[in-house]
Amino acid sequence: MGGTSGIGENTAREFVRYASQPHVYIVGRNASQADSLKAEFQELNSETKFQFIQSDVSLLKNVDKVCDEIKANENKINLLVLSQGIITTKHEETSEGLDKKFSLHYYSRLRFTENLLSLLKKAGSSEPKSPARVISVLGAGLETSLNTNDLALKSNYGLRACADHAITMNTMAFEQLATDNKDVVFIHSQPGGVAGTNINRELPGFVSTLMNGLNGIGIFKPWLISAKESGERQVWSGTVASLTSGKAVLLGSKNEPTGNINKLTKLKEDGTQDKIWKHTMSVFEKICENNEKY
Repeated sequence: MGGTSGIGENTAREFVRYASQPHVYIVGRNASQADSLKAEFQELNSETKFQFIQSDVSLLKNVDKVCDEIKANENKINLLVLSQGIITTKHEETSEGLDKKFSLHYYSRLRFTENLLSLLKKAGSSEPKSPARVISVLGAGLETSLNTNDLALKSNYGLRACADHAITMNTMAFEQLATDNKDVVFIHSQPGGVAGTNINRELPGFVSTLMNGLNGIGIFKPWLISAKESGERQVWSGTVASLTSGKAVLLGSKNEPTGNINKLTKLKEDGTQDKIWKHTMSVFEKICENNEKY
């Protein structure tokens, strides 16, 4: 998801490059870019089956519609890559009552995972048995303590708080899912600095122009990897046999194991993981089942 640009696009491209008879769904907003990708992917691998679903997945109800379309046509999924997101300097509430950035970085990703879990489990239990994979590309290893009285950040929103909550909630929700679903490997990865992701498209014009200019003269080059290499790394984690199920897998920018075990243990023992899970399910129930604004 988030597949028409940046890490999502390049992960799909590298998957198509190396896979046998790849069947790829791309979900995003840019239909013209999807048309270009379809032509490119067919040239890259003539066995590719490519399907595009145009949607704004900052809205959970749109996520449900996308998943309904996929489930109507597929009976299993081997790999789900979640990379939707934006960089923004402002708080923007969606029609569902969630911050747009926070929704893309956390709620939307978990809704996709929950909705498609049955198809992932079907793939993971099929012969020959090989666990299906879910990859959330965000900030593994940067988990921290949270304000559990305001997990949705309705009263305490800020860019740092949003990042802290999205990252930590991704990991703890994946821990919960991994415990209950042994046929699926849940991976939270931190890509590090990646060139050419277009993630700054939501920034104010002068800020976006400044960042593009600095990129153009190579000021960030020593700290960046190419989008192609990032895509290759996500494909590796989505296919390598050494990653096993049973607990969330946290990977750093070079696919190395990451995460503060003491911090994660504390977040479980102090009840934060349980609170995150119950909160997430309550958000889904209110918005998606009861058709209410959160």
